[in-house]
Amino acid sequence: MLSHWLIQRFTAFFLFCFLITPRTELFFIFNIVLFAHVFLGVSEILADYVHNENTKLFAAFLLKVLCLLLAKEFYASLFF
Repeated sequence: MLSHWLIQRFTAFFLFCFLITPRTELFFIFNIVLFAHVFLGVSEILADYVHNENTKLFAAFLLKVLCLLLAKEFYASLFF
């Protein structure tokens, strides 16, 4: 899907720009983009290499849960 490809490239460009010029006020956005980039990349790998539809759906569900849990733990560690 072309839009998936464009989003993946946009998030990669944003992450690269942030690494060159890190700014503390963009840290929250950086982490959202980072988790989105990871989610898009791994879901594309799952779509390419997992052929059973039930396994693909289950792996996509686990990936969503994992990304949400990681984001929650990351943000909880910032404030507590």
